[in-house]
Amino acid sequence: MKDKTHYRKAFDSPYLSSADIVEPTLLTLSHVVLESDKTRKTQDRFNTAYFKEKQIRPNEKLKPMILNATNSKVIKKYQVHHLLRTGRI
Repeated sequence: MKDKTHYRKAFDSPYLSSADIVEPTLLTLSHVVLESDKTRKTQDRFNTAYFKEKQIRPNEKLKPMILNATNSKVIKKYQVHHLLRTGRI
């Protein structure tokens, strides 16, 4: 039997999603910027987190992550919220 793939991996997204995280993963924030939707589905702008790591797994590029309210609260909990405003994470 072949390895199973998460159904969301069938859709090529420019952003990190739960389908990309298949095991506990430690990532380091590099910076956060407010930028336009890369999917071009909306005119919305999102707080987007970029990471210092370049790959999530060997030969698999690490994508940036859109910060929703929950993600933002977690970051705030770890006392880095003041750096987000200045873009100096």
